[in-house]
Amino acid sequence: MSDLYSHQGSGPAPLPMLPGTATPHIRIGRRVYTGEAITASRLAAAGYTGSHPVPTYDPATEWPANWNGTAWIVSDMPVAARKGRMKAAATQHRWEVETGGITVSGVPVATDALTQAKLSGARQLAQDDDQITIKWKSADGTWVTLDATAVTAIARAVGLHVQACFAQEEALHAAIDDAADHDDLDLINTTTGTITTIVEGEPVESDGWPS
Repeated sequence: MSDLYSHQGSGPAPLPMLPGTATPHIRIGRRVYTGEAITASRLAAAGYTGSHPVPTYDPATEWPANWNGTAWIVSDMPVAARKGRMKAAATQHRWEVETGGITVSGVPVATDALTQAKLSGARQLAQDDDQITIKWKSADGTWVTLDATAVTAIARAVGLHVQACFAQEEALHAAIDDAADHDDLDLINTTTGTITTIVEGEPVESDGWPS
């Protein structure tokens, strides 16, 4: 029996098990009942109400169900609260995409903060000496030899990638701030980074996170 019951107003839970077993039971005085002997009238006599299945809810627009002592309550999420959650999600996805790596001229390149700093140093070396060659460990673990032009190109590509990620995060935050209601927020997808605009009744989707 997996139904949820409230005992004297407590939060709904499965019926307790007999000690050392997986058998649900209820107790009325010195009598214990299990299985089909657990009837509605005996549940009531033992102080139980239910069953009380947890209601479903829309995680985008509603709070999880809350027990008020007699019933589950599903409350609407205020637009302002949803905006805060969506902006936080956009920031999280920006970080994931920003640090997820890119490929430049066939070379897999990490884009985490440490690699960005290393690339900045390598780029400075290339600017100081355009004949330099630099050993570089690519994101897949292979070693490559880069000349000054290649180092500069990779460093620039990573910089542009990072800036594109921040630009898209800013656009998402602005769209979220401008949304008037939940319907407007439904048009913003922080996972893909896309923003949908309705133009003459037709949806037009923006570019999302940089790939």
